[in-house]
Amino acid sequence: MTQRTIARSAFSRDISDDEPSDLFWHACFSCGMKADLPFFPSRFTDATRSGRHFFQHINFPEFALEMILSGEVEYRTEEKSDICRQGDIYVIPPGSTVRFANISDAPRRKIAVLFNGTHAGLFADALGFRECLKLTPPDADDFEKRIRKLGTAIRRNRQPTEKLMLKGMELLLHLRQFIPRKEAEPGIQRACRMVDSEISNAMLTAEELAKSAGLSASDFRQKFYRTFGIPPMKYLMQLRMEKAGNLLKQTGESVKRIASQCGFNSSHAFSRTFTRHFGLSPAAMRKAGKVQPQKG
Repeated sequence: MTQRTIARSAFSRDISDDEPSDLFWHACFSCGMKADLPFFPSRFTDATRSGRHFFQHINFPEFALEMILSGEVEYRTEEKSDICRQGDIYVIPPGSTVRFANISDAPRRKIAVLFNGTHAGLFADALGFRECLKLTPPDADDFEKRIRKLGTAIRRNRQPTEKLMLKGMELLLHLRQFIPRKEAEPGIQRACRMVDSEISNAMLTAEELAKSAGLSASDFRQKFYRTFGIPPMKYLMQLRMEKAGNLLKQTGESVKRIASQCGFNSSHAFSRTFTRHFGLSPAAMRKAGKVQPQKG
């Protein structure tokens, strides 16, 4: 069987066989790309394709999130192959090479959101999306509504904004909870409970966490990394930043008070770390979330 190869971009190509399949776009929205933002949703698509079809991303530079609404799609990397069906999500981090194909004659429909930005890869890594993976949210209808809501926001913004960036991050933070975790051994579980209870303790150290786990510092770091894919103090900082973001969006507490609750003795150090982590200052995050600070 011969194959036709149609380059869609420097990073994506159609590698289907001779007989073309039908492609019908229900919607394709994109916002401008000229933005000095580290990470933002840049495109939404809703498409149906019939017939057997093969496509490939090569070192794809964007972060892609695809949800299958009907049909079956096989996603294949060098390491693994996943079959996605109705309700499944497939995540493609920046720099990935992945081949995907409609593997049934039934029409395949999927919706997708693409993310771009000056530091898209760093943000994907920080959020826990370090490799291509299949996820299955327990409430597929709810997640589809979330994606479509973000798609509407993309359509309404001719240029990326901090508010649009925040909406995209909220979707990914919601999705992150469905990433399967390796079962942690009891010592690592104790350390995680200590992180949860001591998140406001600015003096908390990796050595104290290792002691709570009953391990040497080096063994603790190795086992923690094997379990979560990141060092223990980076894990702690991610939880602190998530808590800070939620407090800024959902409460009117002062930045100084939030900094203290998240383990910072200095509001200046907190603001600097927060801005580096999210690409938004605490004030900008609060403004995007439309929560007014408390006076006094």
